[in-house]
Amino acid sequence: MPPGFESSRYGHGLDLGRAEATVLFDVLQDCAACRSRHAFLALLPKLGALLSFDHALALAGRLDRGVATTTDCVVAGFPEGWLRDYAASELPGRDALVARGFAGRGPCQWSDAGAGLEEPNALALCRDHGLRCGHVAGHGPLLGSSCSLFCFTGTRGREDRRTAALLRFLTPHLHLAFQLALAVSEPPPGGDAGLTRREREVLGWLKEGKSSWAIGMLLGISERTANFHVANIMRKLGVANRAQAVAAAIARGVIDAG
Repeated sequence: MPPGFESSRYGHGLDLGRAEATVLFDVLQDCAACRSRHAFLALLPKLGALLSFDHALALAGRLDRGVATTTDCVVAGFPEGWLRDYAASELPGRDALVARGFAGRGPCQWSDAGAGLEEPNALALCRDHGLRCGHVAGHGPLLGSSCSLFCFTGTRGREDRRTAALLRFLTPHLHLAFQLALAVSEPPPGGDAGLTRREREVLGWLKEGKSSWAIGMLLGISERTANFHVANIMRKLGVANRAQAVAAAIARGVIDAG
C-alpha cells in the first residue's frame, strides 16, 4: 500500500480505516487495468465492501437535449423480474434517473431523490421489487467516450455522506474502467452483435417470458435447439442470463421495448 493510504483520512471527505483504504486502492488499480467486461464485473464485489449493496447496474449511452439513450449495459445481480418489468415499461429512454446520471450531476441517494426528481423514474419500480436503498452516480462524456451511469442498490446499504463522498471520488475511475471495457470487448453502440434472424426471433419470445420449451413449440424446433440459440444470444451480447439478454438487446435497438 503506498504512503498515505495507512491514514484514516483520504481526501474528498472520506474517513477510512486501514482495511477500507486497502480495498479502495485495489479498486483504483483494477479500474486502471480494466480491459474487458469480465474485468469490470470482477471489481464490483470489491466495491460492495466499501458501499454495501446487493445489486449493481452500469449503463453507457448519450444525452441529447435532456433525452438519455442507452447503448450498452452491464448487470450484476439485479432481480430478473425488475429487468423484465423495466424493459417492458415506458422508462427506457425517459428515466429521469438515467438522464441525471448521464448529465454527471453527482451522486444521488434515493431517500433524497424522491421528492425532487422528475418523472418518470425507476424509484417506484425499484421499491416494488424490494430494492429499498440505493445510490446513482454518473459521468458525462470524456475524450469522445459515452456517458456512464452506475446504480448500486438492494435491501441493505448506507445512504449517508460518507457513501456519497466515496462515490464522488470513485465515479471518474469507474467511468474510465467501464468505457475501456466496452471499447475493447463490445461491438459498436447500437450494433446487433452478429445475431442471426433465428436468434432475433428467439429474443422476441424471450422478451415475452417464454421458456425454451415454449419457444421450441412456437418456432417448430426442439427445446435443445432453443437452448442452443439462447446460449449463443447470451454469449454474443456478453450477458449472464435471459433477462439481461432482453435488456441488452433493447438497449442496443436489436428488438423493440414494446
